[in-house]
Parts: sequence; structure tokens; C-alpha cells
Amino acid sequence: MNILEKPISAQPRPIMNRVLIEPLDDSISDGGLVLPTTRSIEMNKGTVIGLGSGRRIDGTIQDFEVKIGDKVMFKLGAAQITLSGVQYFLVQEEDIIAVL
Repeated sequence: MNILEKPISAQPRPIMNRVLIEPLDDSISDGGLVLPTTRSIEMNKGTVIGLGSGRRIDGTIQDFEVKIGDKVMFKLGAAQITLSGVQYFLVQEEDIIAVL
């Protein structure tokens, strides 16, 4: 199921300059190998799955520098939300450090 086809109650919709991120599981490599890790789901990497409307500057809405599907690194301390047992992070675009 495409993330955009999920019921509204299953996926929050960010507003303004906020970005919805699903955490990456770094304990599994691209090749499917399980890697030992000392960090938990609170890692600061994830996949962008939702975008707000954008930041308003001088009356105009600015486009996001990230897009849905980008893998990003973001500052620790982001708001964590859990819906239907799935954990997400909600961050402001300024808190995204890099696109991976």
C-alpha cells in the first residue's frame, strides 16, 4: 500500500514547515544482513513520508528542500509520535541535517 493511500487515522498530516519521518532500521544492511547495534529506534535517521505546506517567508510559501522518499539525518530530540503501533518523528525542516 502506498503511504499516501493509508487511512487518515493511520498517518498524521504535517502542517507548515514540518516533516513526517519514519525511522530507518540500521540493524539490517541493504544486502539483508543483521548488523549488531547499540542504538535503538531513537536513531536520528529516517525516510521522509510526509510534508507540510511549507514555510511562509514574507507572505510566500517556500518549497521544501527534501521530498517524500528521501532518506535523511536529523537532530536528536525530535517529537516522537506513535499511531497504530508505528513510530514516527515530526521535525521542522530546519532540524534536518542532511539527505543521505
